[in-house]
Amino acid sequence: MKIRASFCHLLIVLTILKTGCLYAQTTAPSTRKNVSQGAMDRDLLEVTIPQLEQLYRSHKYTVTQVVRWYIARIEKYNGIYRAVQNLDAPGALATAAREDGEAKAGGASFVRGPLWGVPIVTKANSTAYGRTGNAYDVRFSPGGSSGGTVTAVTSNFALLGNGTDTGNSIRMPAATSSVVGVLPTRGLVSIAGIAPLDWLLDNTGPIARDVTDAAIALGVMAGEDPLDPRTTGSAAKAQPGPYTQYLNADALKGKRFGVPAFILEGAGIPFQGMPASESVKEVTEDTAAARVPLRPETREAFMKALEGLRAAGATVIFDDSILPDSFAVTVARVATFPYVREGTEKFLAEYGPTTLLSGKVTA
Repeated sequence: MKIRASFCHLLIVLTILKTGCLYAQTTAPSTRKNVSQGAMDRDLLEVTIPQLEQLYRSHKYTVTQVVRWYIARIEKYNGIYRAVQNLDAPGALATAAREDGEAKAGGASFVRGPLWGVPIVTKANSTAYGRTGNAYDVRFSPGGSSGGTVTAVTSNFALLGNGTDTGNSIRMPAATSSVVGVLPTRGLVSIAGIAPLDWLLDNTGPIARDVTDAAIALGVMAGEDPLDPRTTGSAAKAQPGPYTQYLNADALKGKRFGVPAFILEGAGIPFQGMPASESVKEVTEDTAAARVPLRPETREAFMKALEGLRAAGATVIFDDSILPDSFAVTVARVATFPYVREGTEKFLAEYGPTTLLSGKVTA
């Protein structure tokens, strides 16, 4: 999940999701001619899932044409943003051709899945190709470790993607680029197959340009998975989908938010907490090291965000009495280091290249 390196790239398999499964077919891609590049740029830049669905429904573009458009952007701009590590163009085009064939064969009665024909990017922790730049200004970081997904989505390399989060790895990168990142309740979405950093905290969720797209993607990702025990029974516990039914422009009216004042002083906690074995002196030193005062421009942006909540009808309580400054210190003593080894060993046993069992090595 979240890695200790400052920057993270993206392993990308530009494929098409129909019902939550990735396809890799070998059918030859279909083509349509006489399509204006300018028209495609106008239609597809910042396109949303519902808008793309309408373009498909009206037969303005094929999936193959849309995928080729995204591939062309990656080939043209990835040298600048460096968000994409690996591009499976043949697999993506083969999948697109297959889905175009399905749509043609289905005719007017063809039913598209929630993410049918939607190009996505998939995150992987590996900084093999250097740093990723923020799409708004490549001199700055998009944040980690889901910065690759965030920059890919913001740069229109794909319509949406996924992120993984252990300490802040979906939320912080999404904030740097004004996109929507969802950190779901643990157990709503399976984390099976995701390289762990701390399986007690590890999570995954969608990253999209707007709330509607994120809600659509979350509905596809959510569900029980026998490979992740924490998802057992989630279908009965979670709010039923589709999640778009819960979107409400007036949702913040009447809501109350508490903002502990010490946040603006930069009080934080060391990642994964402090072991109980640490001495008082070590705790004091770690607490001081975790304190990062906000820069003036960051403070200003934060305060504007609070005003945005108020403007949307919420009540914001900003006071020292909400939580004492010592709260961060108390929470920091909840250390999760033991879960790192446990999660890693379990992951390697299930997904590693080889497994040593009873003296036998099996692939």
